[in-house]
Amino acid sequence: MLYFLAPTCATCAQGSQPLARVIQAARTTGAIALAIDVNSWDRPADLEAFVRAVGQPAASTLRWGIDPSGGIVSAYGIQTLESMVVISASGQVFTVSATPLSPAQLTALLQQASAGASARDAQP
Repeated sequence: MLYFLAPTCATCAQGSQPLARVIQAARTTGAIALAIDVNSWDRPADLEAFVRAVGQPAASTLRWGIDPSGGIVSAYGIQTLESMVVISASGQVFTVSATPLSPAQLTALLQQASAGASARDAQP
């Protein structure tokens, strides 16, 4: 699961908090959530300060990174903060949502992706 954010986005901090819990609750082997900072000019220290402010534990299943070239944003056609992408282990994109998905929606999509359901059967 990918979640696109910016450290200057107040709602992004709130939106990133349930992601680790959703991954753990879905109980899908190998599932991870990656929160991607879309500000290519941000430094790792900027993102680290944001992670501390969000209060994400170090042992969380939520990983953090910066898209320095904008390549990830472009690859998925992301145009808004808090967009979410759910991808199966085989690389099949199940959904690209321009708005945050609810924990129930994310859990269902992660379980479908893990089970190998087809993208046309996935319900965002």
